[in-house]
Amino acid sequence: MRFLALATTVSVLALCGSAMAESDADCTVRWNKIDTAKAGVVDGDIAKPYLAAMDTMKMSAAGAKEGKLTSKEFLEACKNEAFKSMK
Repeated sequence: MRFLALATTVSVLALCGSAMAESDADCTVRWNKIDTAKAGVVDGDIAKPYLAAMDTMKMSAAGAKEGKLTSKEFLEACKNEAFKSMK
């Protein structure tokens, strides 16, 4: 009986953890890792996988055609779990 209760609790916690959006702090850390120049925008090979992930999630970036991604767009997409699979 105790095992069943423990297994149920672990399963519920696992499901809840995977459904939680990333925090502002987590997203800011991720952004700072890719925006090494601290320009507020990334482009080229750095932006490409993030823009592709956003496109998959039906999110857009104003500079996507030029291959550019701003910090504001990145942070919004991150909070909405667009990059969850890229960890």
